[in-house]
Amino acid sequence: MLRLYNREIKNMLKETVDLTLTDLKSKSLVYVYATDHWLRASSVSGYLSNMKNELSNLMMSANASVFFLALRDWLYQLSESLHPKLFTHVWKEIASQLDDYLYNELILSNRFSPLGAAQLRFDLTNYLYPMFSLYTERPESYFFQIRDACVLLNLLRGTAELLRETIMESMNSQQKRDNDPLGPLLELGVYRLTPEEALRILSLRAIPE
Repeated sequence: MLRLYNREIKNMLKETVDLTLTDLKSKSLVYVYATDHWLRASSVSGYLSNMKNELSNLMMSANASVFFLALRDWLYQLSESLHPKLFTHVWKEIASQLDDYLYNELILSNRFSPLGAAQLRFDLTNYLYPMFSLYTERPESYFFQIRDACVLLNLLRGTAELLRETIMESMNSQQKRDNDPLGPLLELGVYRLTPEEALRILSLRAIPE
């Protein structure tokens, strides 16, 4: 009897997460596939002195508001309707699936100008992660793929080029123990992506003319 009850609870939670994600994905399409938005030109050329003015003027992406509002409403409704232990399971699963979705459909499916990369980091840091800060002290740790990708997309141009060369040399080295390709990534705060994944993210950086 207990086993049947637990199975029913598990199925109910899965259906809840699936329903939530289906709605969130449908409301994120205009944001996720906004190719021109992520490639838009700016005065940013990859140097810190030029970044400051651009970053001070950033606001939430206009086409992200529907998605973020829906996420806020879902989290509130679920927190009010589920037992705390069940809600903990649900929000963690939502975060995990959102991380996969945004990594594969937004980041890997687009290219990013320096301003586009800064905009993505701004949206995630100021809107996505804080929505989960009510439930954990480190919400970004549940979005490790997009967090790591944002670090790489927002590197200064010289740092990104040096990192790419270092990873490739380390991966091709005969003495991999002395040339661990993970080392340079860990130094930059990229903890979960593999060297191959990091190279793919670096290839998505659109170099300004």
